[in-house]
Amino acid sequence: MTKQPSQYNYLKLVRFREFATWSVQAVLQPQKSYNDTFRLAKLGEVLERSKDDIIVQNEVLYKRVTIRLYNKGVTTRDEVYGKTIGTKKQFVVKQGQFLLSKIDARNGAFGLAPQEIHLAIVTADFLAYNIRKDLINPVFLNLLTTTKHFHSICQQSSTGTTGRQRINEQKFLNFAIPLPPLDVQERLVAAHHDCTQEAVDCEREATETEQAIERYIMETLGIEITQAEQKKGLQFVRFKDVERWSLDAILGNKDTTYKCSYPTEVLGKLCKAKSGATPSKGNPAYWNGSIPWISPKDMKTDKIKNSQDFVSQKAIEDNTLSLLTEKSILIVVRSGILQRLVPVAINLVPVTINQDLRAFTLNDSRLTVEFLFYFLEQAQTILLRLVKNSTTVQSIDSDKLEDLSIPLPPLDVQAEIVETVSRMKSRIKELRDKAARLRREAKEAFEKELFL
Repeated sequence: MTKQPSQYNYLKLVRFREFATWSVQAVLQPQKSYNDTFRLAKLGEVLERSKDDIIVQNEVLYKRVTIRLYNKGVTTRDEVYGKTIGTKKQFVVKQGQFLLSKIDARNGAFGLAPQEIHLAIVTADFLAYNIRKDLINPVFLNLLTTTKHFHSICQQSSTGTTGRQRINEQKFLNFAIPLPPLDVQERLVAAHHDCTQEAVDCEREATETEQAIERYIMETLGIEITQAEQKKGLQFVRFKDVERWSLDAILGNKDTTYKCSYPTEVLGKLCKAKSGATPSKGNPAYWNGSIPWISPKDMKTDKIKNSQDFVSQKAIEDNTLSLLTEKSILIVVRSGILQRLVPVAINLVPVTINQDLRAFTLNDSRLTVEFLFYFLEQAQTILLRLVKNSTTVQSIDSDKLEDLSIPLPPLDVQAEIVETVSRMKSRIKELRDKAARLRREAKEAFEKELFL
């Protein structure tokens, strides 16, 4: 019988020069091997704490800071008058300083202060450091903070109960980082920049191609968006002409109007519209089934094949839920995201939806579902005019959505539009995949120079 290796280590040897802190956790943590070509320097050697404190004055306007998680950088949180700030003792931060959040440093909340937050204020839950530029290039330091090693430093330096952990500054400053000479740092920064610049170029081209899709569709259909006219004064409408009891419908007021080179028909006459619902969360028999239950949080992609939540067949049978066939058009009609975007998607598998979505299943042979999907997805200027703002959440009235005019070009024109847009979307995916690969390779190349 083969003897299995023990999972326990009774003796662990650590080189004294790698002893960052007298902590069992730090000692037993798997160690990253450094490139011996470069010396190790404690963070406290390259960072000097800045404590430029002030007392907030009620009538002064202050800019406050937020540090986004996962290396997403430092930016402006808001601008408020001092009378609305509860903690009167604050600290001034300056452009170029290294900032971190005591609470969220373990989740990547750190970065360089940009010019936009120069002389902004932070509470004592943020630490600000001046960078020893004679020892370390600030951009090199910023790149170093994206490595797994630096994230490990922040996690090992954080203490406290789960959910309330804060970084221990002394532990943090005692940890060591590899510190090449300045000329080597500059070379690594330049190599990283060259690689990521190509990624930026790819992302820019992808964005420009996205914008070109909307222009292409609108120009091909000869669409010209016009200002809606509002009728004023006393209006008379024959009863037989009243299709539904809506002031806008009776008066003929529309939020969105546009001219088109082709005939149009309203969405509600081209499709069968369906709403969604949420089965009772208190009934476990309704949940964790095999049927995707689509809500706004799933509408981050234009092709729906999966969801975060699933319901059972029993949930369909017992509730006002409809099982939507493949290739239905899904539109978000209630969500905060409607302030800037109306998400549109097409399902590639049978799904059901919640009450914040509206589904449209095509039942008119004059239109292909692919063309309808691409038109609605790209008609953001038109759709956003349907959004109703409120004090709680933005929404789109279902009747107004069903009254939206849809162009009806010949089927061969629809097919040409679908083919062209599909080709442009493939190019966008190719560019974004390449950008992600280039960023990944740049990060790996940088880490390879410092760690073994």
